Amino acid sequence: MKFSKLVLGAGSLLAAAALTACGATAEPAPTKKAAAEKAAEPAATGTFVVTYEDATTEDNQAVQQLMQENKVLENVAEYATDLLKLDKDVPVIAKECGVMNAFWDPQTLSITMCYELTGHFNTLFTEAEYENATDQALAATNSVFFHELGHGAITLYDLPVTGKEEDAVDQLSALILTGAEQPDMVVTSADAWGLMSNTEELDEAAFADEHSLGAQRYYNLLCYVYGSDTKSYESLVTDEYLPQARAERCEDEYTKMSNAWSKLLQPHLKA
Repeated sequence: MKFSKLVLGAGSLLAAAALTACGATAEPAPTKKAAAEKAAEPAATGTFVVTYEDATTEDNQAVQQLMQENKVLENVAEYATDLLKLDKDVPVIAKECGVMNAFWDPQTLSITMCYELTGHFNTLFTEAEYENATDQALAATNSVFFHELGHGAITLYDLPVTGKEEDAVDQLSALILTGAEQPDMVVTSADAWGLMSNTEELDEAAFADEHSLGAQRYYNLLCYVYGSDTKSYESLVTDEYLPQARAERCEDEYTKMSNAWSKLLQPHLKA
């Protein structure tokens, strides 16, 4: 598999709430009844609240320090708070999990980001000799946060999902990052899944898993980036990272998923 290696530092996200404009049509002026109903809505005073739990192993302690010094979760949590209406606080917990993972917990209504996952990203990019491997690991962590945010939004707002939820929230993560003018973070995430696919065991469990295979996620994410701006990312196709047969459909794919998520989230967006 040929990887894109479009690199980007893990700097903070832009503050634009991009989904409000993604394929949305102009709304008519609200009626007096609608205005009254809106005024009666509970105040959206909730925030995403970040906590770092102390790691116990040397490797995880290094990751914890890296994430805290770069305010990785603080940046994405602030962005998410500015984006979504919340009637209660949502915990975002960085912790030592004992496994390489990140997850949304529908019981506690919280996002957990495991130090082991960011550490694994760092190892992947370092061994693949990426420039600024640590920045790439943090960028991939940003992308995973927005993936988990997608799961959270589905729970919090009781959103319908057709097809695989894991694919749908990959799409939302890509939409948020491309809309915030950070498409290279999506490319970095694609590269992470592509690198992981090199050691992915294609057994029955892999095919039965709710997640798409790493190689599929790689090509899907590249397609979303290309579809978001075919001129700027033409090199993904001309340099043969994204097959032409898939690339022909990417702009339409991006438009459709943008329209779908915009319609679902519009009532829950702050701007």
